[in-house]
Amino acid sequence: MVITRLMVFVTLGLSAALASGHARAQSDYCYELAARICDGAELGPCFESEENWQELPDQCVGDIQSQIEMDREFSEQNSGNPADENDDLVGSYAAFIGTDDLFNSAGKRLTTPWQVLRQDRANFHEFGISQDGDEGDPYFASADNRAAMEEILSYSEFDKATTRQLLSGEAIVYVEIYARKGRLSYINVEIVN
Repeated sequence: MVITRLMVFVTLGLSAALASGHARAQSDYCYELAARICDGAELGPCFESEENWQELPDQCVGDIQSQIEMDREFSEQNSGNPADENDDLVGSYAAFIGTDDLFNSAGKRLTTPWQVLRQDRANFHEFGISQDGDEGDPYFASADNRAAMEEILSYSEFDKATTRQLLSGEAIVYVEIYARKGRLSYINVEIVN
């Protein structure tokens, strides 16, 4: 059984590169000061201590809190961890990927796994095309949600065997859909044949 876990997390805050010149200088100062307070340690664990927050000027607190949150989310995104308590399972379904799922509505052959998975849901919800074993889901009836699915899956790395199986059809998949605060956060795709 091949399991591909796919995650995407929303990054909070604006980057310092988009800030105005004054704000950028302020942020740079705050990051340098935080680095000195932490003596090279990671910001998150360092600022678990209230004493370290007290050494930071008030105008720097927001910048450092944002940086800690972005660091945490980056780490989660790249760790392969499953959903946490902030993610909700919003749906799941099984589907048989058949020949109809390998071509878009214009008849063009699809070339990536995420295109095939999106087309399967479009076929099921929009075009009434399904194969034995296809199940409904409560999330991908919306074209916008299918577009979000394709975008999220496009950032994932499908292994060669999974890619080959999805692009050739004859694959049975089980998909779990997770969301955080109503927004798709990751998708777990499992090939079960």
